[in-house]
Amino acid sequence: RSSDLDLKDCEIELLDKNAPESLAILRHTTAHIMAEAVKHLYHEAKLTIGPSTDKGFFYDFDFRPFNREDLDAIEKEMKSIIKKATRLERKIVSRDEARAIFQEKNEPYKLELLDAIAPDARITIYSQDDFVDLCSGPHLLNTRLIKGFKLIANSNTYWRGDRNGKSLTRIFGVAFFSKEDLEAHMEYLEN
Repeated sequence: RSSDLDLKDCEIELLDKNAPESLAILRHTTAHIMAEAVKHLYHEAKLTIGPSTDKGFFYDFDFRPFNREDLDAIEKEMKSIIKKATRLERKIVSRDEARAIFQEKNEPYKLELLDAIAPDARITIYSQDDFVDLCSGPHLLNTRLIKGFKLIANSNTYWRGDRNGKSLTRIFGVAFFSKEDLEAHMEYLEN
């Protein structure tokens, strides 16, 4: 929201979908939408992290392993979220505000990540509808910009990559600015 911005001390860079970093931003936003869908369907799942990658995106959850039926249900919920054309909002918060948000939401991994942020660092959260995530961003401005995505697999992983740590479930996906690009990618994977 423009009323929340002090444009005197910030830089704004507008990107179109052809900018090199645009696809990573799209994929990271899609990871957040997937996490929102998981929380809608499986309230007890706990959020960890959800970055974009060179090939797509993933998000890790403290939850039982997902099966293909789960992934199909998550995709369906993601489509509902995207269809709402919800604006993603970035907010700078204090450490205490962030702690209160994630304590209320019972998200222990977000609290651990918050504790790892340097004391003098800026803390940002992103939200869309009822979903809030601790994240430095950036993200797309609106969910409607996501035109083609597919959840392709899930696996086990460990919190912070530590084999002695908590076992988590990771969902992998791919996302593109068009359905045609998604279809071409899926055809490539099949061959």
